[in-house]
Amino acid sequence: MLPVGKQSAAAPTSPPDAASPRTDLPPEPVGDRFDDRPLPLVSRQPRTERDADVIHATALLAHARMLMQRGDLGNALRRYQRAWRYHPTAVPIMERIVPLAFQTSVNRQAEGYRYAVIAADQGLSDPQLLTQLAVHLTRNNQPRRALQLYERLRKMQGTKSPSLRWVVQHVEMGRLCLILKQPKRSIEYFDLVRKAIKSPKEYSISAPQLKRLLGAKNATCLLLANGYLQSGQFDAALEMFAKADEGQPNPALLAFRRARVEAVRENIPEALAQLQQYLESGQTVAGTSPYELLRRVLLVQTGDEQQAVARLQTHLAELHKAQVDNRPLRSYLAELWRSQGRLQEAETLLQMLRKQKPEANLNRGLVRIYLQQEAVPSLYHILVETVAQDPQLASLNTQLAQIVKQDEGRILDRLLRHATENTPPDAKLAMRAAHVMAILTALAQRFPEADKWFETARRVAPAPNPQLCRNWGRRMYQAKRFPQAANAFRAALQAQTIPDNQPLLYLLLADALVSDQQVEPALQAVRKSIELKPDQFVAESQIPWVLYRGKRYADAKRQYLIFLDKFDSRFDNDQIRRICRQARFILSTLALREGDFHSAERWLEEVLDEFPEDIGAFNDLGYLWADQNKHLARSLVMVQQAVAAEPENAAYRDSLGWVYYRLGQFQQAVVELEKAVAQTADGVILDHLGDAYLKLQQRAKAQATWKRALAVFKTENNLQQIQSVQTKLRQFRTTDS
Repeated sequence: MLPVGKQSAAAPTSPPDAASPRTDLPPEPVGDRFDDRPLPLVSRQPRTERDADVIHATALLAHARMLMQRGDLGNALRRYQRAWRYHPTAVPIMERIVPLAFQTSVNRQAEGYRYAVIAADQGLSDPQLLTQLAVHLTRNNQPRRALQLYERLRKMQGTKSPSLRWVVQHVEMGRLCLILKQPKRSIEYFDLVRKAIKSPKEYSISAPQLKRLLGAKNATCLLLANGYLQSGQFDAALEMFAKADEGQPNPALLAFRRARVEAVRENIPEALAQLQQYLESGQTVAGTSPYELLRRVLLVQTGDEQQAVARLQTHLAELHKAQVDNRPLRSYLAELWRSQGRLQEAETLLQMLRKQKPEANLNRGLVRIYLQQEAVPSLYHILVETVAQDPQLASLNTQLAQIVKQDEGRILDRLLRHATENTPPDAKLAMRAAHVMAILTALAQRFPEADKWFETARRVAPAPNPQLCRNWGRRMYQAKRFPQAANAFRAALQAQTIPDNQPLLYLLLADALVSDQQVEPALQAVRKSIELKPDQFVAESQIPWVLYRGKRYADAKRQYLIFLDKFDSRFDNDQIRRICRQARFILSTLALREGDFHSAERWLEEVLDEFPEDIGAFNDLGYLWADQNKHLARSLVMVQQAVAAEPENAAYRDSLGWVYYRLGQFQQAVVELEKAVAQTADGVILDHLGDAYLKLQQRAKAQATWKRALAVFKTENNLQQIQSVQTKLRQFRTTDS
């Protein structure tokens, strides 16, 4: 651009003829002031970090408006989001972000909700949007924030005439209080609901509306009753339990609920009387809870555990004689007898229940019994039977660990001998038995034996079994036996005859291969998955991921950029958004490896554009800025939020300590860095702590801490860090001498 004062409003397209002087121009003034070079503006006071942020936000806003005018709404949204982050007190920015994100042509509802929640925290006053946000937060398991929004709505209601919606919101507020384990606070809301149920006309609630408020089987009353019971308001609890019973009358169940109330207020005779009414009815709708309640009541009555259990056994045994088909009673009695050493009787009950309907809890009970009895053949049979329904034996995790450890592994040795000597003639049973032994020996980390048992299971199987191989591959992967995992996944692929199941198996194989540093075979497996099922974004994201894990960083960067170019415009799928988020984190890491701090920051900024409360991005960007000694005020706020969210995260704590260090708050830096070192002896954290000690003139601590850092870096063969710390120690010794 030409200097100001030299540019014509309508410049000629060709230079004028030198021989024909222009007569239409005014005479050139002598000593034209515009010939002088303008002096730079000098601020009266230095620009603060806050000033710089506001200026940057203003520029972003201008860019956003320009993009809006061009119809580029998606990128305009990104500019508005970043402008808000640099100038969050500018509420009008947020008022642009939320409607724009929800706009049909943009369709970024997830982002809209994230920013709307923040807007609500800042004072959003639209009742309809606040209600929508509260529901969204509840569905996304954020009860505390949802309750805060409902509280805002309640204050906004003020003295307005109550309505059905108003009462329903109080039901939800009380329910959220119970989720947050604040029963006494729930009563503040439930009292209004209770009044509305008793006097609906006062709340302008019609008969059909009252029916909707009460819910199916008067479930709302049951919710209120439990809230009143937990808060110790027993009469109100009884009233609401009675009202709940009106929805589906059941005198026996109502008696059990009354017994609960009387037991809590320690009215033992009445609790026993009400409980007996339920027990004699033979009903099973309350499961095993009535029998557990009876145990607690008897304990209060007798004051002696042994006496209470004796009376409980007698009472339940009598009930069982009269109610032989009562499944919850039989199950509870079996566990009670097992805990009291009556193992044979407990086993009989559990086996009878299993014949009627096999369930995981029954299998667990039998395994416990056989372990107590050291009944190896019976234990072997129940495990083989269980693996048919639960191929990984996940329902028996605790019991399997006990088998492996009990009697220093002798129970396991006996099981293995029994399995070796008693191979079932049926091929399916033989496969299951060998699989069980493979699982147990793998848990015991007796891997050579585990490999043999797995191969036996494959060999004796009546047909190729892809599920067996896939499950074994996953188990080997978890055990970090990557070559064995890869072999198992290959076997699964050979056995798999359903084409739709093969793409996932190829991805599992790729994961095992790259973990074993076999990068090219891993890439081939991913490409095969894509070939079988084109345009699957999960598989396409694995190409750069494999390259990154294989330390082919330039290729990984290129492939991540290709992935983002293809999928980053997809906002209709949450999984795609999570993968794009991960891609940006990795691209930031790759940029740092190249020394490209600007790009590293940009990728993290883009994460925060879409996920404005992402604590990982808060930490990483805050640390990155602090390491460059810039944006320190913002860095501090961001890293503090990360630490508040995950106080046990040593990396976040280190970032906080390093920000304090950069701010010159060395004592506070030491406090945070010492906490981080207490959580993990990481070399970088130790190096930072040594630096902070030196600033406080704690020279002996600094030297000792740097030596610890050096030892860690030598273990990691981190040459750059080794050289850095050795330089500090040499300078330290020079200074001392």
